[in-house]
Amino acid sequence: MRILGIMGSPRKGGNTDTLVDAVLKAAGAAGHTTEKIRLGEHEIRPCVDCRICKTEPFVCPVDDGMPEIIGRLEVADVLVLGTPVYWCGPTGQMKTFFDRLRPFYSDRRLSGKRAILTTAAADGPSESDLVVEMFRRSLGFLDVELAGFVQGKAYDRGEIHLDVDAMAHAQALGATL
Repeated sequence: MRILGIMGSPRKGGNTDTLVDAVLKAAGAAGHTTEKIRLGEHEIRPCVDCRICKTEPFVCPVDDGMPEIIGRLEVADVLVLGTPVYWCGPTGQMKTFFDRLRPFYSDRRLSGKRAILTTAAADGPSESDLVVEMFRRSLGFLDVELAGFVQGKAYDRGEIHLDVDAMAHAQALGATL
């Protein structure tokens, strides 16, 4: 299987990055092909609600780096989404990325794929529940199954290692893909 990590955090080596890496490392050890992209390294402009993507050929006309990411999405079997919690939601990079997935709602190209969500928040699960629900609903619109999620408790860099349950859960999800 092809596993694509999609990092919504701007912080390389941060807590969310560590969780995504734990899932990908375990999936790689189980024999799967893994890759990770960092949304912050791609120019992704916001959706302008032109609605052109709702009709064939179901392509967004915004000229930016999104087509490269879309090509990777289409060949992946599983998506590993990572975002810290910023003000009760995902990062701006992740939200903009999701807004630009509108063409997939119309043409169902992501239908049948699975996703794993990793979050890191200062207060852990009690702070990331809304993010999990947002992803559950958004992925449901795309006919992508949310196969599992990890809600880590961490704020400062490296604190995720103190949440041994979240780290173990991330590794277990990757190993069972």
